Amino acid sequence: MSCKLIIVEDERIIRESLASFEWDTIGVEVVASFDNGLSALEFLKEQEAQIALVDMRMPIMDGVTFIKCVRKEFPQ
Repeated sequence: MSCKLIIVEDERIIRESLASFEWDTIGVEVVASFDNGLSALEFLKEQEAQIALVDMRMPIMDGVTFIKCVRKEFPQ
């Protein structure tokens, strides 16, 4: 069974580059990518992911705020 990963990065080229890594070779599946933390948080309310690669500086919701919200809403 693989771990599910989301990528949260506002710069498209970086987001696409991270997604193109051969994650399956280490048992990880990229299930979604987002250009801001708010969209990623909304996704997590409906879907599960065990790993998040998060940019710290993004518009709408930065990485630090995203992490705080995830820890509060999904303590597990």
